[in-house]
Amino acid sequence: MRFSGDKKSFLIATAQPYGRFVEEMMGTQRYPEVKPAPNSGILEPYDVAAWSLPLMMGVKAGKIRLTAAEQQSATLLKQTPWPQGGLESKAPYYSIADDKNNVTALINAMQKAGAQVFLARAANQSPLAIFAANPQLAANAEKLHLRLQSLAALPAGAAQIRPLRVALYKSYIPSIDEGWTRFLLEQYGFAVKNIENKEVRAGNLNAAWDVIILADSTREVIVEGKPTREGYFEELPPEYTGGIGKEGLRALRDFVEKGGTLITLARAADALTGEEFNLPVRNVLAGATTERRGVSTAEFNIPGSLLRVYLDTTHPVTSGLPAEVAGFFDTPVAFQTSAPSPDVQRSVIAWYPEDAKDILISGYAHGAERLERKAAAVAFTKGKGKIVLFGFRVQHRAQTEGTFQMLFNAIYWAGM
Repeated sequence: MRFSGDKKSFLIATAQPYGRFVEEMMGTQRYPEVKPAPNSGILEPYDVAAWSLPLMMGVKAGKIRLTAAEQQSATLLKQTPWPQGGLESKAPYYSIADDKNNVTALINAMQKAGAQVFLARAANQSPLAIFAANPQLAANAEKLHLRLQSLAALPAGAAQIRPLRVALYKSYIPSIDEGWTRFLLEQYGFAVKNIENKEVRAGNLNAAWDVIILADSTREVIVEGKPTREGYFEELPPEYTGGIGKEGLRALRDFVEKGGTLITLARAADALTGEEFNLPVRNVLAGATTERRGVSTAEFNIPGSLLRVYLDTTHPVTSGLPAEVAGFFDTPVAFQTSAPSPDVQRSVIAWYPEDAKDILISGYAHGAERLERKAAAVAFTKGKGKIVLFGFRVQHRAQTEGTFQMLFNAIYWAGM
């Protein structure tokens, strides 16, 4: 088995006790269509049905058969050191293509060190992250295995990225996605902090934050603080109940109109599709439900699979990524947009193929035709601010490295 990334190839032998496991994790999955009885429906999955590491990590993988001579030379790969990071030579500025996740870690580390960081974009090229010379730059680049090229001057059009104050909304009803999102952002050096209902409702959010992220949660949880599952829930004191309410939605709208950036992940987008924001977008799957208890769903069921997603790489949120990615999908969220009002600019930055047969890459998808030509992510400018709605999980459990950059870019878009 061979996989390649960052101009290097790595070989994993399958002639070993864990060879079957290697093939399972490195290949694609197809859920078996098992029927428990004649003329019955298949037993549908209730949980994740795809775990292909190359697809999630954004690298290419395939099977090859080596000759004896090739096997001998392949052993040399074990002795090849990991690419050495550092600086090319002494210069006032240093650059690197902003198409690797570790570049984000370097940007955040250097901003904490007080260095100036810039971003330059050119047509049909990966964006460049540019760093002003700083005593800590070489050590951080080496630590992150990034090799920076020297620059005598800033290229035309380079824009400075200002340090950003990032908030992650935390409901009183626990959200797994909120925890994973916070973990991921902390791992890459974002100084993210939680905000809760009371702070959102109080308004004046621009005084404290540049970016606010709503992790995956239903509108009922975010706005009303109502659990979406049936069953027993412990009664909490009044000060730990409820949601942001209509006043919180108005505060978020005010935050955007005054220059803030609001990012939603998966179902959290439904909190913004009401009259409070008046955005020209709706979730076309809002009426479809995905049962998690093994019960077949007549309309739609993709409980955790990798789908083909096309990107508009000219947009700041998707620049530096390939034109096609494998998006992890496990919640019924897909967007249909309409003509925006004069005060709103709309950009469909990610979408699904026009033929259902092309949508599934790995896993299981029932009702994939409902995703045909639907938007997977949409960006808006409204007033002085920005809104980004991600329908699929760009940061699922800190595993989907191939799409992390969409979230990182959305955050940096606020500082451009």
